[in-house]
Amino acid sequence: CLTYHSVIYSRQVSILESAFAEDPLPSKRTKERLAEETGFTQKRIQIWFQNRRAKEKVCLLTEPFFVVIHC
Repeated sequence: CLTYHSVIYSRQVSILESAFAEDPLPSKRTKERLAEETGFTQKRIQIWFQNRRAKEKVCLLTEPFFVVIHC
């Protein structure tokens, strides 16, 4: 089964990361603006934010564990 993966360019990532730093739960209006700026669909923007929040959560949960091991 082949899946399609879109290519995300560094400019698009920096736009999304900046928006995430400002608000990890953007409004519909913000998602519309980001979709226009990046060329992605609003659904793709929504999924990117969901994945980014999950990534941050995992990093926050595992960070203390690594600090203890490295001490």
